[in-house]
Amino acid sequence: MKIKTKKEKNEKEIQIERVRACMARYKGYTNNTIFLSYLYHAFYACPTAIADKRAEDRILIVKTVQAEEVKQKDYIEETAESYGISPKLVKAIIEVESGGNANAVGDDGNSIGLMQIQPRYHAQRLKDGESLLDPKVNVRVGCEILSEIMDKYGTLDEALTVYNAGHDTGDRSYANRVYEEME
Repeated sequence: MKIKTKKEKNEKEIQIERVRACMARYKGYTNNTIFLSYLYHAFYACPTAIADKRAEDRILIVKTVQAEEVKQKDYIEETAESYGISPKLVKAIIEVESGGNANAVGDDGNSIGLMQIQPRYHAQRLKDGESLLDPKVNVRVGCEILSEIMDKYGTLDEALTVYNAGHDTGDRSYANRVYEEME
C-alpha cells in the first residue's frame, strides 16, 4: 500500500488525522472545554475545513466528550465500590467539594481536584509520578481517606464532618449538603 503525501490526502482523511492526534494528545484529559477547543482548532481554524461537514463533525466531537464523561463516571463507581463506599455518596461529595471540576483548587490553594484532597496531609498516599489533579488518582485517594474515616467513626454524619473539617465536632452542614446532593 502506497503512503499518501499530504497533498494526496483528501479533506476527510486530514480531519480524521487531526481528531486522532487531539484524542491521543489529550487522552484521559477531563477538562472538556479545553479538549473541545483543541478539536475546534483541528477542524475549523484550518483554512481547508469544509463548511457542509461541520454539523457531522460537531456530532463526532460531542460523542467523543460524552464517551469520556461516561468513562470517568464508571471509574468513580468502580473505585467507590472497591472501597465499600456507595458510588452515590462519592459522586455527591465530588459535587459538593468541586462541582465536578477535576482542576478545582480550594482552601487558598490547599485542596486539589474532584474530592478536594489536601496534599500536605495525604502526599504519602500518592505513588511515584501521581498527581491529585488526575481525576482517577484524586478519587482513589479520596475514597481511601473516606473509607478509613468511616471505619473509625460511628455515623456517616461524623465521617462526613471529619472528611470536611478534619475533626468530628461542630457543624453538620457539610453532611447535610452531601445528603441533599444524593437525593
